Amino acid sequence: MRKIPAALLSLALTASLTAPLASAAGTGSTLPELDGHWSQSAFERWHAYGIVEGDSRGMRPDANMTVGEFAAILSRAMGYTETVENPYADLKGTEWYAPYILQLTVAGILQGDGTNCNAEEPMNRERATVLFARALGIRPTAQPDLSGFVDGKDAADWSAGYIDAMAKDGIIQGVGNQTLALGSSITRGSVVKILDSSVAEYAVEEGATIDQDVDGILLVAADDITVDGAAVSGNLLVAPKAGEANLTVKNARLERDLRVSTHGATLTMADSQVEGDVALSGDRASLTLGSGAQLARLAVDGAGSSVSVESGASVETLTARAAVKVDNQGAINKAEVQADNVVLDGKRPAHVEVADDVAPPQNSEGEEVTGSEDSQEPGQGGGGSGGGGGSVSEEAVAGIVGVHPVDQDGGEEDMPSVTAKATKKTGENFVRIALSTDGVVPIHQSEGAGKGAWVGVAIEAPEGYEQGTFQYHFGTEASAEATQSAAITEDSSIGQGKYAVFFLNASSTAPKTHITVKWEGQEAVQYVVDLSGVQTPAVKPVSYTHL
Repeated sequence: MRKIPAALLSLALTASLTAPLASAAGTGSTLPELDGHWSQSAFERWHAYGIVEGDSRGMRPDANMTVGEFAAILSRAMGYTETVENPYADLKGTEWYAPYILQLTVAGILQGDGTNCNAEEPMNRERATVLFARALGIRPTAQPDLSGFVDGKDAADWSAGYIDAMAKDGIIQGVGNQTLALGSSITRGSVVKILDSSVAEYAVEEGATIDQDVDGILLVAADDITVDGAAVSGNLLVAPKAGEANLTVKNARLERDLRVSTHGATLTMADSQVEGDVALSGDRASLTLGSGAQLARLAVDGAGSSVSVESGASVETLTARAAVKVDNQGAINKAEVQADNVVLDGKRPAHVEVADDVAPPQNSEGEEVTGSEDSQEPGQGGGGSGGGGGSVSEEAVAGIVGVHPVDQDGGEEDMPSVTAKATKKTGENFVRIALSTDGVVPIHQSEGAGKGAWVGVAIEAPEGYEQGTFQYHFGTEASAEATQSAAITEDSSIGQGKYAVFFLNASSTAPKTHITVKWEGQEAVQYVVDLSGVQTPAVKPVSYTHL
């Protein structure tokens, strides 16, 4: 495979972001000032690409990096352009780093502390690891285990899953002696090293072909890229920097996710398998699945998108969270419709599930589309609820209560009440819990956790339950096992019974929404929490040209 040059981002080493004294691209310089430094090879790689640029003081690998400089790296790496109305009290909007801070905010990567973004403060290792993981689409592990690090217990609840995932992928190794030093400031050398370790391949040359295996993340940042006959062990990301990109994937195996965040992208897949998720978050995406394309999960979040499933292609689960037009000539086992104006043409999926208060999907003739077992190709998918149009019944589940949030800092802001609605559909092995609030949940401090828009849910113990504890799982991914133990809560403000109580951060980009509870002597029950009804402080996208 030819090495693809990467002119993708600049490492901001000065607050003014002035032009460097000399461009490193194409010079082949070896940066003698870094001779013998542990980050030398990483600096030389990215400096040779024209990505890491120094100033009159040099590369300064041991100097600390600020939050603003770090934001510039990620924003330029991904090519973000959308921004938001400034929500931060300590950001004037005229600073050189302001566009980058706001671009990462609207992308859901950087959140600040609820009031400030602290852009001029040193970035610490914990926060840097989490922001890298979010930008690169690395999902947090559901049950993080940092016991291999002597200070792993110091990881916050919001960071532990990301840190564990980054460590398991070999992207971070700590600072030596099995130590993470999460609260320490991160140096420029460490940032470049993480960048070097995380992204295995840059596709930044228009028309390039990746035809050998990629051991790590493949980041697409140019038009007309082809992946042919390769296995990619990390995520394949189509970044906004790629513009209205064309991506072709054939005879390939993607072991993780394929994530498309640019608008107007055109993707074609054939004779390829995606073992993780395919996520179309950019608007106006067009995906064509040719013969031999096999997707486990396809999620469409971008409005105005289209999906064509040709004969011989299959999708196990299609989730439409935005209006999308689907032409299915292959096999779709299940369609989860969570938005209005979804069009399903061609063969009907075996199962169609429509969320509450959402209009059922229709075909182009205006006919309502329900699931049909007859739509399955031989050998595709498992059994379901039978024929008869694929109707699904739903029953209410008692004993689930919303819990009023409490600000542990004792703030004066009024906290809204929380309502929980729990239901279970036929054929499903989990209970859905929809949380809603009668007002905006302000960013506040939760006991034992950080700041966020915290809301609670309480699951009542069986009548006559005598034990003082219960077993549970609580994470970003589902688990049938409940391996952790916690004490029963008895609080008259919740109800008269005994409860298992969980608090969820509705302002998080990756909140824990999967709960499994096992009461002594009973089978474990899985729950999935829907936070879409929880009102959080709004951040309105706007143009950034005024900055």
